[in-house]
Amino acid sequence: MKILSLLISGIALTTMPFVLQARIQGTYRTLLANQTQTSNQHQKCPFCKIIQKADPAEIFYQNEELIVIQNNQELLPNEKQGLLIIPKKHIPNLAAITSNDKLLIAELFYIPTFLARQYGYDNFKIHVNNGSLAGEVVHHLYIHFTVF
Repeated sequence: MKILSLLISGIALTTMPFVLQARIQGTYRTLLANQTQTSNQHQKCPFCKIIQKADPAEIFYQNEELIVIQNNQELLPNEKQGLLIIPKKHIPNLAAITSNDKLLIAELFYIPTFLARQYGYDNFKIHVNNGSLAGEVVHHLYIHFTVF
């Protein structure tokens, strides 16, 4: 993003062919638009509100990267009772993961095993709904953790 802003500000644009300049400017505008759209989604996201302590939730566990809350029927009415393991970083769904998120995603999928060991659960299920057609209601990546 910094390189693009330098290019857009005119430092290097004068030496590039017009077609390339237009592509870079279009890419830069797209990045800015996506940032604004993500920011707006982030402000409306119920999980982000919980993470920012703007909305209450029963916090089961948390660390620097993740928060684990008790699911309630107001948040996800069609889901069974269980825990929701949510990254504090707003990621809309699995398709939005980038290579910069690798460690966060590893942590996200490690936490169910950690909790199962910590509390002696031998039987549990995890699942992720990716996209509205798959049942994703809140567009913030999370793992639903249910114990049996």
